[in-house]
Amino acid sequence: MKGWIIYGLLSGAVYGLSAVPLKIAAAKGGTESLAVIVLASACGALMGAMVYALSVNRPAVILEQLGRSTAVLAMVSGLIGLVAGLLVTKSLAEPGARMADVMALVNTSVLFAMLFGVLLLKESLQGAQLLRSAGGAILVVIGSILICL
Repeated sequence: MKGWIIYGLLSGAVYGLSAVPLKIAAAKGGTESLAVIVLASACGALMGAMVYALSVNRPAVILEQLGRSTAVLAMVSGLIGLVAGLLVTKSLAEPGARMADVMALVNTSVLFAMLFGVLLLKESLQGAQLLRSAGGAILVVIGSILICL
């Protein structure tokens, strides 16, 4: 099996697991404490990033090789991810929100990623790939609807 498939599945599992403490914190804190919950979550992500960077052989060399434009793009991605995290937290904090329902809707991100890949990155979908992507998109929508019913 290809590495990207394994890492993609693992990230889905870990992201799903991360919703558990987030749901508990959101339920305890309520919608009025969303900013603090997201800030604490970002601090946790920063701590994890620092541990990872320190575990790499020479993080300073890697940071040097990264380049300013790549670092800025990574920061923009982090900011967008923070907004997504805020929206997920707000959704989980809503009275009656079930974690499975919220995460099913969050994971429609695959549709948006496919759309943004085509529109912004000019990735092309042709032939069998187009059919597989369209079929997968339909299944994601159907799956989300079924979970939320």
